[in-house]
Amino acid sequence: MTRCVTWVIILIVLMIGGCSGGAVQFAPSSILDAEALIRYTHPGGAFTLAIPRAWALYEMNTTLLASTALTPPEGGAPLLMFAVVNAENAFDDAQFEAWITRYASELRLDARRFVEQGRDRLPDGGWRIAGYQRSAAGNLPVNLFFQRFGSWIGLIEYTPSNTEPSIVIEQIMNSFTVSTNAALQPTSADTLSAARSSPFTAINVRAWTAPDGALFITGEVVNNTSAVIAPAPVDVQILTSNGTPLTGAADVVMGYGLFPGGFAPFSVRFGEGQANDAAIYSVRIGADGWMPETAAFVGSNALQWTDQLTAERDGSLLISGDVTNTGDQPLQALRAVATVFDSDGAVIAAGQTEYAESLASGDTRRYEIVLSALGDAAFQYTVSVQGIP
Repeated sequence: MTRCVTWVIILIVLMIGGCSGGAVQFAPSSILDAEALIRYTHPGGAFTLAIPRAWALYEMNTTLLASTALTPPEGGAPLLMFAVVNAENAFDDAQFEAWITRYASELRLDARRFVEQGRDRLPDGGWRIAGYQRSAAGNLPVNLFFQRFGSWIGLIEYTPSNTEPSIVIEQIMNSFTVSTNAALQPTSADTLSAARSSPFTAINVRAWTAPDGALFITGEVVNNTSAVIAPAPVDVQILTSNGTPLTGAADVVMGYGLFPGGFAPFSVRFGEGQANDAAIYSVRIGADGWMPETAAFVGSNALQWTDQLTAERDGSLLISGDVTNTGDQPLQALRAVATVFDSDGAVIAAGQTEYAESLASGDTRRYEIVLSALGDAAFQYTVSVQGIP
């Protein structure tokens, strides 16, 4: 079987109107269509599935976590993610449900925006949670299924789709078989929250209009790989309700790149504003033929900085501080990046400042970042500084 890794994801978010719910209750069993599905075994041997031949895979295979996400050939975003961990201790029923509540409300990457609508105890002792990702632009339905196999915990995450037949989704999910003989080392059940459905994830995305009428799409990109990656391109398309493109713009994430597990903001501006017939937008990480490139830069491993936020009289924000080179080599250039969030955790502004002057080991310099356009009231902010050796 050919295993494909998808390096591009698309997030479709409603700008006008919204949706919620979309929960599906699957039958306990179904006969697999041998002509349509093939047997897939995770590289670490932790679980097997029956999957469509042409679907793309994104796998995470570590000593502590096994996961696989599935994306249809014509789909931009994964529909299904399966993950397994070997928890340190077996949960009893009450502990298991309490942990599921904590997972949904605290541990998930989108926990601040995930809304649970209901849960059901399944006949096999597992649980199903129906919910959605909440945003100012619309709601994306998400269904979570949790299973226990002794001390092992399995997760299925399903994002309902209007394009894939429910019988296909049912067959894939019902084929999920966990092998507790696999070489997964015991770990905290919380490790399950590290499972990701793609190498790069766009999170905390928001669309907003500035006082001058310009439309902004702002958010963050997360690097789920184990490599230090150069800035990733971000392509944003504005479309009608039937998917017809109206306009588009491209940029790259801010900073010199992303560390493993690191975040980088993006801010794409449409000076002409939002067209009357605009209904949805898409955010694509990457571009046609793009492959991530490794990069060499330093961050908090060789830099220390302070930060302070000042609200200016003209409504802009000044974020400033001092940065010190704590490493043992001079840095050729510095880049300071600020990200501002609203009370829901969505990005409402981002900006960066670059200083071409070198910074010797042990030296300190001042930095300032001015943000003149904000999508909402600022609730919190982050600052990161990176340098080129």
